[in-house]
Amino acid sequence: MVYGRRYRLRASFSRPDGKFGMRVKRCLAFSDTNNTVELVDARGCADPDVMSNFRYRHLRGVAEAELFSMFKFPESNRVHFQCDILVCKGPCRAVDCEETVPQVRELPTYLVDAQTRRFQKFSTHDGISRKKNPL
Repeated sequence: MVYGRRYRLRASFSRPDGKFGMRVKRCLAFSDTNNTVELVDARGCADPDVMSNFRYRHLRGVAEAELFSMFKFPESNRVHFQCDILVCKGPCRAVDCEETVPQVRELPTYLVDAQTRRFQKFSTHDGISRKKNPL
């Protein structure tokens, strides 16, 4: 591989018959020392700074995406790629990668108030702790 050159990632069925589709999800690039970069998220959306989203040719059983520029990890001369492939009966449902990713809901934190010896619920928002009503 040549650093800085464009490359194409391809996933394909060995014997496509048009009955099954695929969605490429959770693609990682990693080094021999297990430094990892996520290229495609769990929805199947690529990091737009690194590569294109996968294009699917259902009847041919092929999914392809383009790496805009091959990269390397500083401590290694090898880059490994690994992706999860979702197989669907018929074409897989399309994903809107322009839609914002839902945020993971933060679980509340409970602390014991030293004066009242009751649990107090705390939450963080924008890095600021806020004391909520006691339980």
